[in-house]
Amino acid sequence: MKTHQLPLSEEFIAYKNEDASVIGGAMLVGRTLDANLDRAWVLSQIERLATNVTASDGVTLLDALLILLRDSGFRGASDYYQYSNSNIESVLKTFTGIPISLAAVLMSLADELGLGNEGINFPGHFLVNIDKRLVDPFSMTLVRGSTLENWLERLSTSRDEALRRASPCQIVTRMLNNLKALAVTRLDFLKALDFSGYQLLVADDLFSLYLERAELWAKLEVPTMAIKELELAIALASDDKAVLVLKKQIKNLAGTSGKLH
Repeated sequence: MKTHQLPLSEEFIAYKNEDASVIGGAMLVGRTLDANLDRAWVLSQIERLATNVTASDGVTLLDALLILLRDSGFRGASDYYQYSNSNIESVLKTFTGIPISLAAVLMSLADELGLGNEGINFPGHFLVNIDKRLVDPFSMTLVRGSTLENWLERLSTSRDEALRRASPCQIVTRMLNNLKALAVTRLDFLKALDFSGYQLLVADDLFSLYLERAELWAKLEVPTMAIKELELAIALASDDKAVLVLKKQIKNLAGTSGKLH
């Protein structure tokens, strides 16, 4: 466990302990990809876009905001599987991203305009609730009731769970989860461990993270570290059955030899 050695550890810890903003979290995630991310430029772009949003007769402020973003070219990325889709500076420069990074833009603008908003941790497709109207940030459009019902029918979770609010730290955790998954698909397990290490500093469910980290260390053939992660998971296990399963995994790992590093 070396999360304290990650370069942005102190900033992630501070973020969790503050009344953090979504844009602040998005910039922090972006800095895990680009240490030179221009925070002043990002904030200036949000301010610039907000000044161009004007309501008119028959057009609400939210409608005007969505029209502006669509007309400006903001859209879902055609290639999901790029790190740049999770870098807020890149999203603002290319006008493309994945739902949660586009949601960060949308929510930040809603804040600037005084519109009440919250992220919605919808499974597989992050959504935003603005003034009690559900928005799909990938298309910058309102979600029709029939569309939402179709999405809900495909889920195994309840409606309340699917539409649960996401706190700023949960948004950061989910953004990092996307990056971690991308690193795994590229077989870059050390990079995935870095993203996971940052998650440990802001996430609520550490048990699942320790299990994932153990699996990553096992893929790297470093059983001693995998065992340490499982031992941390045992301390958080909810029942004796889970403890027995984890102890069995530790026993199996203890009998393997790892790579020399």
